[in-house]
Amino acid sequence: MSYRTARAARPWALVAIAVVGLAGACSVTAWAAVTVAAPVDAGPAQAGYAIADAVEGEVSAHLTLNVSASWPTSLLGVNRAEGIVTTVDLVPGQPVAQGTQVYSVNLRPVVVASGDVPAFRMIARGSRGADVSQLQEMLRAEGFFDAEPDGFAGAGTVEAVSLWQSSLGLVPTGEVLPADVIFVPNLPGRLAVRAETVFRGVTLVGGEQVLLGLGDAPQFTLPVSEAQSATIPKSSGVEIDDGGRTWHGIVGDRTSPESGSVTLSVIPPDGSAEVCGTECDVVALDGQTLLTSRVVIVPAVTGTVVPSAALQTDAQQALSVVDESGVAHPVTVRAQAHGQSVVTGITPGLAIRIPEVAPQ
Repeated sequence: MSYRTARAARPWALVAIAVVGLAGACSVTAWAAVTVAAPVDAGPAQAGYAIADAVEGEVSAHLTLNVSASWPTSLLGVNRAEGIVTTVDLVPGQPVAQGTQVYSVNLRPVVVASGDVPAFRMIARGSRGADVSQLQEMLRAEGFFDAEPDGFAGAGTVEAVSLWQSSLGLVPTGEVLPADVIFVPNLPGRLAVRAETVFRGVTLVGGEQVLLGLGDAPQFTLPVSEAQSATIPKSSGVEIDDGGRTWHGIVGDRTSPESGSVTLSVIPPDGSAEVCGTECDVVALDGQTLLTSRVVIVPAVTGTVVPSAALQTDAQQALSVVDESGVAHPVTVRAQAHGQSVVTGITPGLAIRIPEVAPQ
C-alpha cells in the first residue's frame, strides 16, 4: 500500500493493494491484488503523519517447511531357524495377527505369535510352562484349540498342533520346534522383517534379530531454526502434502536437540487419530520420509484491513485509529500479520493517519 503524506498531497493518489511476501519460506497474503485510484483533497500540508485508506481484504500468514515422517521401531523377534530363506511373506507395516507367516526357511514356515517368553525349546506332549500357554493362545486364535490355555501340552494340545501343521503343509508331528514360532510381546500389531537380515536366498544360522515392531503410527516432526520456532505458536495448524492427499495436524511439543535447532512435533488435531489416517503405508519403514507442509501461523481473516502502524493506544490501553480530520475511532483487532491488521469498528474507505517514525 502506498501512503499519501500531507506534505505531498495531490489531487489524485494511486493506492496499490498487493500481495505481501515474507522473507524466506514464509508468505503472507495481505489482500487480493488490486489497484484503486481515489481522489484526495489537496489540503494544507501538515507534518508528522501519512494518510492511507482502510480497505476490504484478508490477512494471513504461513510457513512452507519440510516435515519429516518416520516410524518408531523396536527390535522384537529373534530367528531360531537354520538354513536358506525361501520366502519373505510379511507385508511391511500391515497389522499382523496371531499365526501370521513371516518368512520360510528351507520351505518350512516361520510364524509369529504373542508372548513375552521367546521360543527356546521343542514343545511336545507333556511340556509345561508359559511358552506352552502362549502356543495354546495362538492355536485357539487360529481355531485349532478350543480349550482354556493351561500351560500343559496334553492330548488336546498335541492334536491342535497336528491340525495347525497340516494347514501349513507340514507333516503333522504334534511337536513344535523353536524355529517354527517367533513370540513377540503384543499382537495384533504392526511388524516388519529386517530387510538387511532376511531376504530370499540369504543363509540364516539362528540368533539373528529379524523382526521390527512399529509404533501405531508414524511420527511427524518439523525441524526448524530457533528463529522460526519463535514465530510458530503451539497448536498452529499443519497441512501436510502427500502429493495429492492432504493430512492435517497441529504443532505439539518442541525440543532442542542441539544448539541453533528446534524440533516441533506434529500431532493429530483431535489428539487421537493418526495424522496420516489409513494412508500411513506411504511412509518408509526405514529412515525418514520428507514431505512438504504448510504451517498456518495466522489463519486467514477477512474484513477491514489497516496498517498496524496506524493503531494507537490511549491511557486505558484501548485501541483506535485517527481519521484524516483528527477524529479517533475505537477499533478491535481480529488478526495481525506482518504489518497489517484486520479490525472492526470502522468501514473500508476511511482515510486514516499513519504516524511517521522519526529517523534514529
